[in-house]
Amino acid sequence: MVKDLERYFGLDAKIEEKLMPFLVLTRVGKLDKLKSKGRDESDSFNSLEKRAVYTATRYFINKPYKEFSAKIQSFSEYTFNKPFKDMTGYDGNIDIKFKAETLDHPTVSSFKSELHNYGLDLEERVFPLHVLVLKER
Repeated sequence: MVKDLERYFGLDAKIEEKLMPFLVLTRVGKLDKLKSKGRDESDSFNSLEKRAVYTATRYFINKPYKEFSAKIQSFSEYTFNKPFKDMTGYDGNIDIKFKAETLDHPTVSSFKSELHNYGLDLEERVFPLHVLVLKER
């Protein structure tokens, strides 16, 4: 791909490792506020544009944590434009609920506020990342 960019577009292209800000999901404290109580599975954890019915609260009940983490990653990368790392080490099924407003009109601060209720934090940290660097000749 790098050679094609150079050849077809007359650009200098290379892969470099750069320090970039990530949004990192971490645990706060030792108390497990996520563990599922084992009720019926439910997932209404989508933004309004992906739902037909408006509800004030969105639920993620008795579902695998890794699916929740993937949803947070999606918000981080596509809405907040930051790479994401999950450093919680959490596993298993969880129960969690967010205000609909947080998912319909997301901000990092609103996510942080919701996550704090479950002993989680979303913080910015710098990590190396391989990026494509393009320069005009």
